[in-house]
Amino acid sequence: MQTLPGQKSDAEAVLVIAWDKASKIDVLKRFEPGEAIPLSEFFARLSEIIDQCEDVILPYEVVAQ
Repeated sequence: MQTLPGQKSDAEAVLVIAWDKASKIDVLKRFEPGEAIPLSEFFARLSEIIDQCEDVILPYEVVAQ
């Protein structure tokens, strides 16, 4: 991880989503590995299953040395 060019620090976040196997969510039907999709499409697909999941956003800061 690194800052963007010319920046001393940048804020980023990781979205972690987990679900119980018993829920029978097939995440690969919604998100193919390596597939690049617009953020709006990602959240549209996620909204179809999010009520069956637990999620947390982990923010952090990257600081240039």
